[in-house]
Amino acid sequence: ISQKFTSDPIKRIEEEIESTSDLRDGNRLEAATYGSALYAKTKTDLAFLKKVLGQAELKYQMIANKLANEILQCSIDFFNEVRDVRDATEQDGKDALRICNYAKQIVCGGQTKTRIEEAHEFIDEWVGEAPERLKVEKISSDIEHVVTQINRAVKKLQDATVSSKISFRSDASQLMTSTKPKLVNIKATLGQNDDTYKKMSSEVVQVVLALMVQYVNSTVSILGVEYESINVMKSLATFDMDSDTRSRYSENKSTLEDMYNRSKSTTSSSSGSSGGCYIATMVYGDYNHPQVMVLRDFRDDVLSHSYLGRKFIKFYYRYSPGWVERLKNYKTVNVAIKKILNQAIKILK
Repeated sequence: ISQKFTSDPIKRIEEEIESTSDLRDGNRLEAATYGSALYAKTKTDLAFLKKVLGQAELKYQMIANKLANEILQCSIDFFNEVRDVRDATEQDGKDALRICNYAKQIVCGGQTKTRIEEAHEFIDEWVGEAPERLKVEKISSDIEHVVTQINRAVKKLQDATVSSKISFRSDASQLMTSTKPKLVNIKATLGQNDDTYKKMSSEVVQVVLALMVQYVNSTVSILGVEYESINVMKSLATFDMDSDTRSRYSENKSTLEDMYNRSKSTTSSSSGSSGGCYIATMVYGDYNHPQVMVLRDFRDDVLSHSYLGRKFIKFYYRYSPGWVERLKNYKTVNVAIKKILNQAIKILK
């Protein structure tokens, strides 16, 4: 009697399982729809079997687990496929979780039940993290921009030459200017205490400090410490940073301010100039040589007061360190340069 009443429902359920499996293999993006349809089509027959056979009957458990396994696979295939081919949304996760819950209602136990519980836990966790993922996706372009700017500045530090270091202060300013608005957006989205934000902001500060240290070390003997460098360090105070970076920043800022005060005092007691002449210093061998001081005075009193003069000064300080590095060991060239400078200085006097 049992066989007579149950064979047809079991056959129909098995046919639906096979049909759904074929559809799922052909189009995994629609697997959630197929799983939902399978549950709806077999619900009545499965309830009938449960009533006739009883849930403890092996025959019922086998067909129930088989059905639950196919519905679960629809959920898993859909969830994996949407994450592979496009940006899965929170709703996609909820759809996969709904199909998984259908399988959970049907399964009777065994290995299939374990698989369902593991899949359900994973998808449920993914759905719960959706708001955080949306936050990160919202600012992903800002994060990418900041990382790109940091890497670009680090590359300049790694490839630094004597002549390129003269631009490190402007590179530091550019890094701060280009990353500050992006960091503000990241902070507004993730919060001030978020580890990702705090780390990125600290990285910017550290790279700026590295650029400024190399800039000052390479120019202090010629230019002294300029007030523009102090301004760069002051601007860094607006960036959030971790405790270690904050300590390093405070130490470097204090050191630079002390150097500036000493440099200012020394400069005012000598020529009143804020910098020197790379090539003249190389030729005459002394930053405070009388001939060098004449050239500095000409720079400060004449060149710095005209547009073209200021352009020349900027060009000179950008490229002359490299020229000095290449020419310092060529005595004949230095003698020739000295003769030219001597004649120019006579005219200036």
